[in-house]
Amino acid sequence: MLTTSVLKNVTYPLKIRNKEIDYQRIDGLLTKLGMEKFKEQRADKLSGGEAQRVSLARSLVSKPLVLLLDEPTSNLDPGNIEIIENMILDYMEEEDNTAIMVTHNLFQAKRLADRVGLLHQGELIEVNEKEKFFDNPDHNITKEYLTGELVY
Repeated sequence: MLTTSVLKNVTYPLKIRNKEIDYQRIDGLLTKLGMEKFKEQRADKLSGGEAQRVSLARSLVSKPLVLLLDEPTSNLDPGNIEIIENMILDYMEEEDNTAIMVTHNLFQAKRLADRVGLLHQGELIEVNEKEKFFDNPDHNITKEYLTGELVY
């Protein structure tokens, strides 16, 4: 798919599911992501941040009830991080959707999450509301991670 246009990349999930392509919605997604001017450009010619934004548009175009994200802003500059985070927030507010996101960025978890969990050595150590997780965690491993005593 990378050698096709941005528009074809974004419409692909709809095509493989034989769903109607709503070009107005796609234009709206691309505009919110600052990608409207790249619509006809080949996707393999995009920068890393641009490619991440197209990937998010492709994920959102089919209006999923749950969005799974794995480090959606890794290796991006602050401007691209802000664009992607704003789009994730918009998605979650739209009809009360759910996003499940893996991130190592504690600041990002504070900005985006309602609930936060900590995985340590393959075990889910703690899941709590954001404020409780960061301000008064239940588990010592969580406390050590948040203070920087536990690095990995």
